[in-house]
Amino acid sequence: MRLVGILIGASSLIGLSSLLLTLPAIEWTEVPMIRKVAVSALITAFTLATTPGFACTGISLKAQDGAAIRGRTPEFGFPMQSNVLVIPAGKEMSGTLPDGGKGLSYTSRYAIVGANALNLPVILDGINDQGLSVGLFYFPNYAKYADVTPENAKHAIAPQEFGLWVLANSATVDEVKEGVKSIVVVPTPAPGLGSPQGAVAGAHFFIQDKTPASPS
Repeated sequence: MRLVGILIGASSLIGLSSLLLTLPAIEWTEVPMIRKVAVSALITAFTLATTPGFACTGISLKAQDGAAIRGRTPEFGFPMQSNVLVIPAGKEMSGTLPDGGKGLSYTSRYAIVGANALNLPVILDGINDQGLSVGLFYFPNYAKYADVTPENAKHAIAPQEFGLWVLANSATVDEVKEGVKSIVVVPTPAPGLGSPQGAVAGAHFFIQDKTPASPS
């Protein structure tokens, strides 16, 4: 199954200049349905381009040839400072506590490619070499996180670090469901969100693998 990711910035024309992340390169002449979907998405993005907001929309499509298309609109009224990151398998990583201390330590099992934000070493939207994809979506005033305790500190990660942890450690949605039983997400601010010191990102997540039962 081929997997294609589309990133559409609907809050500004600047955001539209970096709107495609394709894995692998899409063959437009052989998949006319995907071309139509992408064109429709672009039209919608330009229509919304003058309307700033702070919400995002997830997109999940399955083409007739079996290709899985994952995308989203980052509808923020400020530059997201987003870049593409490539992370190899075998890289040592760690979570961050609210006081800046070290939380969960782990080593990535899978190679990852995706987009960060605010120049942080995290993956907000990405995919690993097993075909598992994840997207972080803004969820202000609703997301709740665990308090840090001496017992759970070594299992803690920040909200903005969750997507990276998912892609580094899991190949399927079922593995994610099992894996989250051993971690806690704590209210660690994301530097640069709202101020240099940052704010805690209220977030929820869209996770999809390449199995017929996905997304979840």
